[in-house]
Amino acid sequence: MQQAHNHAKPSHALAIELGIPSLPSLVTCFLMEQLYPDSLLAPSSVHPFTSHMKNFNSAIAMFVALSDPSGIGSMHREHIQAVPSWQRGLAHYDCMFVSTDDTQEGMLGMEVAQVYCFFSFIHSDGQSFPCTLVHWFDCIVNECS
Repeated sequence: MQQAHNHAKPSHALAIELGIPSLPSLVTCFLMEQLYPDSLLAPSSVHPFTSHMKNFNSAIAMFVALSDPSGIGSMHREHIQAVPSWQRGLAHYDCMFVSTDDTQEGMLGMEVAQVYCFFSFIHSDGQSFPCTLVHWFDCIVNECS
């Protein structure tokens, strides 16, 4: 990932910079699910995440595309951008297909999301969490014709 800034920022500062005031609460919910999946404690009863986070402008996705045999072993690489100003102009937030259901074939097992930002943080136990904040698009029709 390409780092957007030279240093980590407190979560509330990054939330203001990105225009996503709920970011610390979203990270708290994420951590609760990751660290305590069986907990009955509601994320809203836990203090919002306040540690430092690093923001990144892009990430590289590597994947196998069996339907396109070009490249070594059908391997492909895509750069995914999430930048507040693209070449000193408007923002640029890429969309991507995300595999969400391995039991479905092809596009039926995927959903579409727009990337708002890539970030990472280190939890107090030393574990690193690389994350992507996305906006999920609603599916209108879930069938192939």
